[in-house]
Amino acid sequence: MSTAEQLNQQFSIKGMLRFYSSSSGMHFCEISNEYATAVVALHGAHVVHFQPHREEPVLWVSEYTHVKPGKAIRGGIPVCWPWFGPHPSDASKPAHGFGRILDWQVIETGIGSDGETFITFQLTDDETTRKYWNLKFDLKLKVTVSQSLRVELITHNPASAPFIYSGALHSYFNVEHAGNIAIYGLDGHFYLDKLDNNKRKLQQGPVMIRDATDRIYLNTSDDCLIHDPDKHRIIRVAKEGSRSTVAWNPWMHKAQAMEDFGDDEFKDMVCIESGNVVNDMVRVGPGQTHRLATIISVEPPVCLPHTMRDGPID
Repeated sequence: MSTAEQLNQQFSIKGMLRFYSSSSGMHFCEISNEYATAVVALHGAHVVHFQPHREEPVLWVSEYTHVKPGKAIRGGIPVCWPWFGPHPSDASKPAHGFGRILDWQVIETGIGSDGETFITFQLTDDETTRKYWNLKFDLKLKVTVSQSLRVELITHNPASAPFIYSGALHSYFNVEHAGNIAIYGLDGHFYLDKLDNNKRKLQQGPVMIRDATDRIYLNTSDDCLIHDPDKHRIIRVAKEGSRSTVAWNPWMHKAQAMEDFGDDEFKDMVCIESGNVVNDMVRVGPGQTHRLATIISVEPPVCLPHTMRDGPID
């Protein structure tokens, strides 16, 4: 991999985009423009920070996360690819695929017509990836920073046979207290409750986080709105190329069982993930490309439907 100095010589944008290395030797890209600041790790092409000016950080990262080669970063926006969750037939392979645990190459940076800043990463098949998934692929991730954060995962099949993959942009959001938020946009949709033997259930009203939550919402394309009354804001999660949405919070006991997750950090986050999972897995034919995108923005509180809240949780 190139050094931070080499990356800056080839891809930096004066006053707007630069590369640096952490004490552990990991490389990061820092973006700062008229709209926001953002940080992306080259390890996993992993967005770890997004903060519009005059706002609190939008993404959450655990204080206990691993930041070293071969380990996934806990928080931000991990790239889950080419499978979601445990491998369907081999438990020894990494959960959520290998996209989030390998170093990606920077191939492009630039400035858009409205002053937005973008960076594009690439991951292709090699000896390492073939140990996990013995197929040819060309994977790109484009991160665009403006008033919103756009993260686009582009899967191209350069081979002569089709392949099927599942995945997600596993976004962790920073909230004041998960027990006080309400998530709109999933009302009336069926979901699989992974904590109740994958039973199929119907969402009625906004999603409320009252305990460990792990749900896959089916046939969903609408924006999700995370209403955080304590931070006086709404995080809007829009998406493209996805008809499944995952909602996740480990709550107390599961958080305590994870080495890279603080015992009380479950209060500070919620995952709303734009995905291609279960009945939304993607078949990519020879020479074809699939695009999955999540678009994240912050809005002031507006008049919302009845939240079904029981009041704040201590």
